[in-house]
Amino acid sequence: MLSKDSSNSSKPPSSNPPWHKLKYPERAPGHGKSGAKKGHKGHFRVRLKKVDAIETHRPHHCKHCHGAFCEGSYVLQSKVTRHQVIEIPEPRIQLTEHRMMRYRCRKCDRITQAKLPREVSRHTFGPRLTALIASLSIEQRLSVRQVKLFLQEQYGVQIATGTISACVHRSAHAVRGAAEEALSHIQNAPVKNADETSWFEKHQLAWLWVGCTTLISVFLIDKRRNQEAAHKLLGNTESQRQGILGADRYGGYAWWKKKWRQYCWAHLRREFIAMSQRLDASRLIGTKLTEITDALFALQRQIRASDICKETFDRKLKPLQKDCVQYLRLGKRTQDKDTVRICKSLLKDFRCLWVFAQDPIAIDCHNNESERSLRHAVISSKLSHGTQSEQGSRDKATLLTIQGSCRKQHRSVFRFLYDSLTAQQIQQQRPSLVPT
Repeated sequence: MLSKDSSNSSKPPSSNPPWHKLKYPERAPGHGKSGAKKGHKGHFRVRLKKVDAIETHRPHHCKHCHGAFCEGSYVLQSKVTRHQVIEIPEPRIQLTEHRMMRYRCRKCDRITQAKLPREVSRHTFGPRLTALIASLSIEQRLSVRQVKLFLQEQYGVQIATGTISACVHRSAHAVRGAAEEALSHIQNAPVKNADETSWFEKHQLAWLWVGCTTLISVFLIDKRRNQEAAHKLLGNTESQRQGILGADRYGGYAWWKKKWRQYCWAHLRREFIAMSQRLDASRLIGTKLTEITDALFALQRQIRASDICKETFDRKLKPLQKDCVQYLRLGKRTQDKDTVRICKSLLKDFRCLWVFAQDPIAIDCHNNESERSLRHAVISSKLSHGTQSEQGSRDKATLLTIQGSCRKQHRSVFRFLYDSLTAQQIQQQRPSLVPT
């Protein structure tokens, strides 16, 4: 029986046994050990121009003749050696008490109390501290008790675990509009990728879905892994179903039109490797299909690096397509039922293997974009064991959307949360994830 690991199945690398040996690609000729090479251009820390404080140090005596330096006994040199020290200030909190005075009117003898200004938070914890709590939770993947310990040690803030959860919910509520706008953007994007992985809600199996482009990642948590859940993520209108969708061969995406659906070649490569490890004629077929896959990856890297033009790409792609058909047909006639099943399925959906060839620069032949987007959330799930309520799942998916999209756009997650909370407080337009 075939031994399955991360190289020939969908199992994650973390599930590999300790004795599993990783196979690294051989180094190209001329490449020696890793690290800096002789003659390479060095990278050095740039001296900062904005300085908060300057301290001048003067010598007290000559290091050669040991004579004391006093007025008139030395000549000041123009050259100064500079040494910059970067340090963070002592953490401290700012506590502001707002006192709303009450006046009794002499004219009508009634009492009027002052109101809080609009820019003052109605909550005990201001937007900056609330954004920090949410950022520690979603970006740094700290648990509620770890956030509590951090605030207590660094800032001396005493806060209950329930209040921390409330701050996270408040942050998610402030950015929910941006997450919904990002979802609409994904549903109408001309090229997108999608994937799903297991999640736990109240210790029950659920599913974390992700839809993404190069700049936006949108997450949803649903109790089901079916077409209905995929509709929530990708939309189901005729206009929404006209974009290119990159995904694996899971049946939950079968409703997407095949002429716009791109199968993931990285997933197929693992199946081909498993095929090459069988004992019958599948061994040769799986080996050849794996070689075709590697050649396909190299071809797309070349056109994206501008090493070849589109005409050359199309010319080199045709023999790969021809060989792929040939070996899939051979695989359909083998004795191994798994090989027969895979080859029949790929021949039936053969056009889904080559949709990326329409525009190999904009369309991936793999689904790595979704896999990378899920990585942060998967690690978070292993640490937190999922969520404990439907509300918690909605908040988690919303904040994962903010985190994943901000990272792709090289934006600060903390700053986005803070700006959203502040804009909500003063009733102004909140920041958006959708690039203009």
